[in-house]
Amino acid sequence: MFLVAKARNVVVAIVAIVVLVAGGVCIGLGAAKGTGMAEGKTVAIDPGHGGYDAGVSGKMGTRESDVNLSVGQYLAAYLRGAGYEVVMTRTTDRACLPVGSLKRQDMDERVGLINRAKPDLVVSLHCNSYPSVYRRGVQTFYSKGEDEAPARGLMEHLNRTVNAPLGRGFEAVWGEYYLLQKVRAPGVIVECGFLSNAEDEALLRDRHYHMLLAYQIYCGIEAYWGVQETGMWF
Repeated sequence: MFLVAKARNVVVAIVAIVVLVAGGVCIGLGAAKGTGMAEGKTVAIDPGHGGYDAGVSGKMGTRESDVNLSVGQYLAAYLRGAGYEVVMTRTTDRACLPVGSLKRQDMDERVGLINRAKPDLVVSLHCNSYPSVYRRGVQTFYSKGEDEAPARGLMEHLNRTVNAPLGRGFEAVWGEYYLLQKVRAPGVIVECGFLSNAEDEALLRDRHYHMLLAYQIYCGIEAYWGVQETGMWF
């Protein structure tokens, strides 16, 4: 059970201990050793928003674009450490196109970067917001009519390792998502938490939690490919 402590570092420490114990095969935050699934595979990471487009913000001023980039950088490091090729749509606090560009043009630039890399999987990182301040946790989304396996597999792993200690759990949700419809690879949107929720925002302000969450996303990717190649979860 998750206990809310006043000191943010205590909150993160409690969550980290519970998540690491629940994490099964992924039980540390050091360099990712991998499971042999990485050979010849490329993962595209899309940290949503950036620059003039901050995305949603929390009451404490936490910007979605900053969280997305930080989690994305940690995820890229874990994937590269395990032997994957990684391409990112952005590596700094900027949008893909300059101020004044239409949102659709920015999305098209991201799609082009991804498709030129010919990845095996696309992971787009975002943060959630919801009218009810009580809603919290990590969610995954997939595009209607597209491959839902990555979102469902990753959601199963994140429910077990991240959401369960918070007393939460979700199903992967489908919708009409432009980027996922346009990229020529299986894709998943990971919403890293709800900036409309005070507890989630406190976690999402801490880079130690970014590191922990990125590691569990990495573990979920490894588990997903384990199922695809062996038919077994490991």
